[in-house]
Amino acid sequence: MLERVTAILGCLLGAAACSVQAGDDGPQGTACTPGAPVSCSCLDGALGTAICQAGGVVGPCTCGAATDGSGASSSGSGSSGGSGCATDGCADSGASSSSESGDCSATIYAGKFDGMPVPWGFQGEMGLAAGNAACASLGADHVCEYQEVRAAEAADEFAGLVNTFAWVHRETIEDVEAVPSAPGPGGRCVDWTDGTGMFADGEWLEFTAQGVVYHLDADTFYDGLDSSHTDAMSLPCANIMRSVLCCNAAC
Repeated sequence: MLERVTAILGCLLGAAACSVQAGDDGPQGTACTPGAPVSCSCLDGALGTAICQAGGVVGPCTCGAATDGSGASSSGSGSSGGSGCATDGCADSGASSSSESGDCSATIYAGKFDGMPVPWGFQGEMGLAAGNAACASLGADHVCEYQEVRAAEAADEFAGLVNTFAWVHRETIEDVEAVPSAPGPGGRCVDWTDGTGMFADGEWLEFTAQGVVYHLDADTFYDGLDSSHTDAMSLPCANIMRSVLCCNAAC
């Protein structure tokens, strides 16, 4: 008791905030500067943190995760891949509203936005940004990348989509006619901004009763000048509407 009184008197005589070992029972008395963090003792003997209240009264002791000056809980570990979500907390969450929310889902495929022509346009956005905005309007996180589509197909998440035709947004290498095809704007209608079809192709897929059929581009070269790399008949960008597949944020 004598040591505690001495510590408090020392703090009152000084002008700075004081770190006082407070108990776990709530306000402790005038011994700190309002708004300053104060260390305190938890019931298990570990150190916690309290925030100095008005009048210099030490607030309740928070044990476990530390708190910042606003009282919001924070921890030392960061998020991985931008999801910031533990699997147990999001496996049944369904479609996420956006990557900023930290929501995620164990289900890959979230839904589709139908009738999208090239150039993609939605709520003032163009190209891929428009696709992401359209997906967000459905409660999804983003336009599905090709590998996500393949994973969702393997997980049998496309039930009921027979006779649906959708654009393929590919950012990974894939064998096309037994030859590796690098991704490029020449296979994505210049990232879904060029509806002329003169210098770029548009990869797409169709859902059939036998499974998913992919129509990929073996030559995704694009320079805005050379039209010899395009296949307007098989991979058209112009005058056609297809669905945009939307995916959830990954956990």
